[in-house]
Amino acid sequence: MNIKIIIIILVLIFLISQRKVKDTSEIKTKNDKKKLNKNIKKNKKINHGFKNVYGETLERCRKFDDDFSGSWDSLGLCSEQGVNTGLHQICFNLNSQTSNFSNATGQSNWSEGRISDSRPENNHCMCLGAWSLYKARQNEKQINRTNNELECKSIPDTVFLDEYVGKWDVWNGNELPNQVVDGMDELVNQCIVDADDEDQKKYLINKYCELASKKNELKTYTYNQYCNNLIDLTNLKPKNNLSSEPLIINSKIEQKQFDPMFLNPKDAKAASKSSTIHLAVPGLMPAPPDHWKNYPIHNQVFYMPNDKKPHFHGDAPHHAAKFDINSVWLMSQNNYVSVKGKQIEQFRGKKGIINFNQGLANTPVETWIHWRIPYDEEEYPSLKVKKDSIIWWDFTSLHNLMLIKNENDYNDNVFNDNNSVKISTDQKDKETLITIMDTVGTFYFACTVMNHAQQGHKIKIIVV
Repeated sequence: MNIKIIIIILVLIFLISQRKVKDTSEIKTKNDKKKLNKNIKKNKKINHGFKNVYGETLERCRKFDDDFSGSWDSLGLCSEQGVNTGLHQICFNLNSQTSNFSNATGQSNWSEGRISDSRPENNHCMCLGAWSLYKARQNEKQINRTNNELECKSIPDTVFLDEYVGKWDVWNGNELPNQVVDGMDELVNQCIVDADDEDQKKYLINKYCELASKKNELKTYTYNQYCNNLIDLTNLKPKNNLSSEPLIINSKIEQKQFDPMFLNPKDAKAASKSSTIHLAVPGLMPAPPDHWKNYPIHNQVFYMPNDKKPHFHGDAPHHAAKFDINSVWLMSQNNYVSVKGKQIEQFRGKKGIINFNQGLANTPVETWIHWRIPYDEEEYPSLKVKKDSIIWWDFTSLHNLMLIKNENDYNDNVFNDNNSVKISTDQKDKETLITIMDTVGTFYFACTVMNHAQQGHKIKIIVV
């Protein structure tokens, strides 16, 4: 046989044998993947012992069975533990808006590669410190705002461990001061909104409150609201260095519009003819437990300009007709005193309110209460304000406004001529009243019409 033919035959035999080896390898790899995927799916049902922030079995963060790059454990869980680790516990949704989170937190832009045309969304277990920095930079307007990033059912309740608080506050030397507040408040607010039922909310709030009660840095507006049922307006710290465009915000329950809304007092003041402002506070106006529908921080306190037309306060009755103010209720005198119109200049001219209108921190405030039976028929949150604060009350003629003289009768809903002082004036359709909180103390207000107070139509106001 010709030597050339023999060589050709040998080469063909070799190539065929290699092809068979390759085919066998591919079959083996496919079988391994099937086996692996079967195990992964099986692992979804394993009782691994971790609970999520709702007190239920921690769910997988991994979206795709062949994705092993999400900083999760072998089951696809954000379960990393220990103060000497990165604590990748935040299950974070990556999409076209959020996929730059690594670059936004001082890393390379590796997170961009976690999504693709075929996978436009993905998840990743983010470090506690990276998450806090990400939200802190957004709150400082250093990077664009993103919303609803969290997969709360895939975040372990160990994020609320005492020993991990320090990990929220540091991130590779890139951290911002007290960023734990930004990260923790955002997680709590997002996960409360995403909760399926009251039991989930209760577990989350209990875990958060247990931790925050031991950490002064976590005793924020959010802490007081959820842990003490208190709206504390005594320590607002406006960020006037941040410009904000006027926003139109809708309330969740009322489904009504609030406009114009500003994130800082400077811009609200600039939009006011009288250069004065007031607050829009969920739990006061809109009434509890209503909150913002189309804003990511659903309990955000906004600033609104006084005397701006048009303007909207949701479902508030004072929009139904024109009104004027010729007297205000002075708490120090327990009586009405005359004023010259809605500008109430002698009270807006007080030093503390001037400071409030100038955007300073820790001042008296001017705010509104939509005085009605709360939507859940639970008592209004307590309100804490500084002396000389101005409170507007807005209600229909179906209600009244009474000052109750002692706490026991207030708690027991016992109202009579001896223990109550009437502030409302029995107008035909609606009333808009002002109380000037010009003396320190705790004051008890209730609607004593029929069983309204038993349905939550009452509020305790603490003046300091």
